[in-house]
Amino acid sequence: MKLFWKVFFSFYLLIAVSFSLCASFILQASFRFSYDREIEIHLTENEMYRISFANVLAGIPLDYQKNRKTVENICKSLHNSVGMNSEYFAVRDGRINIIYQNKKWEDNPNFFKAVHAGSRGYLVYEKQGHHYLRIISAVKMEASEKTYYIDTVFRMDTVYFQRQEMLRLYQYVVFFLLAACAAISAGLSYLLTHRLLKLSEITGKLAGGELDCRAEVSGKDEIAVLAQDFNRMAENLQEKIEQISASAQHQEAFTAAFAHELKTPLTAIIGYAELIRSVELSPEERTKAADYIYSQGRRLQKLSLKLMELFAMKQQDMTFREIPAPYLLRQVSYLVEVGMLRAEMELVLETEDGVIFGEPDLLLSLFSNLVDNARKASQKGQQIWLKGICRPDGYTVVVQDKGKGMPPGEIEKITQPFYMVDKSRSRKEGGAGLGMTLCKEIITLHHARWIIESEEDKGTTITIHFPGKEIWK
Repeated sequence: MKLFWKVFFSFYLLIAVSFSLCASFILQASFRFSYDREIEIHLTENEMYRISFANVLAGIPLDYQKNRKTVENICKSLHNSVGMNSEYFAVRDGRINIIYQNKKWEDNPNFFKAVHAGSRGYLVYEKQGHHYLRIISAVKMEASEKTYYIDTVFRMDTVYFQRQEMLRLYQYVVFFLLAACAAISAGLSYLLTHRLLKLSEITGKLAGGELDCRAEVSGKDEIAVLAQDFNRMAENLQEKIEQISASAQHQEAFTAAFAHELKTPLTAIIGYAELIRSVELSPEERTKAADYIYSQGRRLQKLSLKLMELFAMKQQDMTFREIPAPYLLRQVSYLVEVGMLRAEMELVLETEDGVIFGEPDLLLSLFSNLVDNARKASQKGQQIWLKGICRPDGYTVVVQDKGKGMPPGEIEKITQPFYMVDKSRSRKEGGAGLGMTLCKEIITLHHARWIIESEEDKGTTITIHFPGKEIWK
């Protein structure tokens, strides 16, 4: 069953049952009040008969009291003067024999036996569709030592008729009230569930692939909180899916670029190997072909090493520690010294005392790649600067050259796998197009941030800031 109908029937049954119980209680209380009041009135009338009869009988001589005819006349006179409201009036002697009655009426011997001398009793019963109240009260005369019973019957139809009318009115009221309850319950159910229905609709759209759909948030109740939580979930889900999609596209581009990078050296290696195998070459031509095979093989070797370095960096657990920055940067200068001498360039090392919190091998790889890239972009005789600056919130390393530089649109692309600004120069140098990708991963791993500034024919400056040790806690 849907939540709308659950809420609807809950409100409907609650209101209907509550009203029915209250109305039944009121009807019963009203009937009981009228019933008791009617009985009290007729008890008073019977008491008037009894007192009047006793007073009249006590006021005549004892001889007359014993005369049945005299008592009968007294009863007749009493009924004519007092008993016009009763349906039936009778006076009985101590043996319950009728002395006087205004009309014939059925007797109930068991009822008479329950009424003792000096007491009073009454009985309500139904006869031929009418309700009657029968009251019997006893009168004991001290002088004659005789007991008389005043027997009266009154109609109670008015009380029951009023109850019947109230029940009929109650049925009409209940009918209209239940209709109103249905409308009110439907309205309340809609107010409570329509936002859930909208949220369900939005959820269906989200499940159907509409990742930008969001729930409307109104109010501060639990449903509003649920809508806010749903929107946060949808935003996180959209972000994750976009990340997965971007990652898939990145992997696809990486695979395509990798295949392309393999194709060129493999084609050259296969071509020159086939040439050596099938054609008789001169020593000079054979040496030239072997040089091509060797250079392209070295290129493949560098490509595989870079890939392995990227993979290993993501898989293995790193141990970070505080490293003296001057010592680390001097180690970098030692690693690139041979390459700088061959290129007839100078590495200018300027360092301040301080520490870098990180993994030594990865940092050596980072700075060596950046210096090597600066060398490839520079001309013979130019200088490259490697600077270390101590700051209050960490340590900054700057790699600067005065080489060819890059156009503004190229800066954002250089960290993409296999991307090369100058492809002919990079391949000539044996580049694999993975150096800056590796640098980006190392910087991210160290919670560092970098800024690349470059201008064509004026050089490139890369500034990397490493945070202090406290950020790792």
